[in-house]
Amino acid sequence: MMQAVSRHVASLTLGLSLVALGACGGASKPATPVIGAKGGAAVATVPCPPEAELADALRARWALTNADVDTTCTPGRFPQAGWAISAVVDLSEDEAWDRIVVMAASDRAVIAESEQHAIPPWARNEGYGGALFEVVDFDGDGVDELTSRGSENHGGTDVAWLAVERLSGRTIAQALWLQTHYDNAAEVGPEEAVECNVDATIVAQGASQIVVAVGTVTSPGDAPSDCFVGRREYRLSGDTFVHAP
Repeated sequence: MMQAVSRHVASLTLGLSLVALGACGGASKPATPVIGAKGGAAVATVPCPPEAELADALRARWALTNADVDTTCTPGRFPQAGWAISAVVDLSEDEAWDRIVVMAASDRAVIAESEQHAIPPWARNEGYGGALFEVVDFDGDGVDELTSRGSENHGGTDVAWLAVERLSGRTIAQALWLQTHYDNAAEVGPEEAVECNVDATIVAQGASQIVVAVGTVTSPGDAPSDCFVGRREYRLSGDTFVHAP
């Protein structure tokens, strides 16, 4: 059950947790402009505007008249300069949802948008929701993917993950969810506990980037399917990542 909840929250709430890098409620964090290229043309990223401006723009877009909107923002190339925004909307103490929006820096037009996903009340009450992205062009096509790292502690089980969202036309969908930590000792006790870890790094490979993952299992219990031992490489192929053992 824990795995199902974690995967659901990671997938359907932008990486659910207060992402390890600092997520929900944080101010938009302008990054140092960087230069990328597509077809030889240099594209400079543009720092994010203040969080209040983004929140007001999204409130107007979604016709929200009485809701709190928290955002985090990361500059990127889509392929024009733009901003990857993770928005968390609190309608009441019992109703909240989040969504990813990629917005053009030139005119603030929406380039792409994810589905709206509800955050379970227990998760929101524990402070979960939203993500802070790192932009990485995994397939070298000039359009950045959105990478985040998250973690969750609920019901005695700790889970952490690496997630990647990608733009597909005007939509945004998850291309990778990789569990990087699992520990259920507090739930089942040390005799039956399982702990597994994955050291996941992003490595350049020609014009592309891949995820290199090295997994270890350090407990004798029956490990869930997302645990593995050894080295894997994950590369973006079409809409999703594929791995080789």
